[in-house]
Amino acid sequence: MVLFFPDHGPHPLPVAAPRRPSSGRLLRTERFAIGLLIGSVGVGWLLDLSGRSVPWHFFPAIALTVIGAALMATTVLPGRRRLLIWCGVISLLAAASVGAGADRFAGPIGNVTLTPDSPDWPVSQTTSAGSVTLDLTRHRLPTTGSGTIGVGMGHVVLILPRDGTSRPSDGMDRIAVVVGIGTGTVQLDGHAIDDGVDVVWTQAPPAPTVTIGIDVGVGDVEIRHG
Repeated sequence: MVLFFPDHGPHPLPVAAPRRPSSGRLLRTERFAIGLLIGSVGVGWLLDLSGRSVPWHFFPAIALTVIGAALMATTVLPGRRRLLIWCGVISLLAAASVGAGADRFAGPIGNVTLTPDSPDWPVSQTTSAGSVTLDLTRHRLPTTGSGTIGVGMGHVVLILPRDGTSRPSDGMDRIAVVVGIGTGTVQLDGHAIDDGVDVVWTQAPPAPTVTIGIDVGVGDVEIRHG
């Protein structure tokens, strides 16, 4: 007895499923974009310290361009792009707030502390990025005077004399404060009193003789009594 088995031909080899790109590739894309931004800040800072004029107000727009290109590159890759999206949102807010009036914040970066004496008035300081501290408790205030502080992105601290100071002529009844912030928070003696977008806050006595104007693109203004 002869048995016949049907011939089905050669058995097909199993086909491997296509490999999905690993999340490491996505992370490298994010690291490249963020590293490029951090590196550009470092180069700009070195140029600024060497005395070169650095247009810091262009940085939010450049950051948006880099992050947008990175997001387009990651559209073909699976995974989460939350970090790039958040960086893009922050850069967009910075570009909208600082870019609208970038010229008024043209200046160096870094931290500055001012303790003006009477001959130093009027006081003016503009910083593209960093912090400015204006301390009005160290010296006697002038008979009349004005001060203007501008910070593109950063923090401003205004230290005012307390009521009942040993120098009655330097009391709070002489100082008017006008604060404008594109996006940020105003704090008074450790308490947030206003925040959001296009913040305007004013504290003015009936007859001020010294006026302090503070203009911040993105950041915080802290007012406290020394």
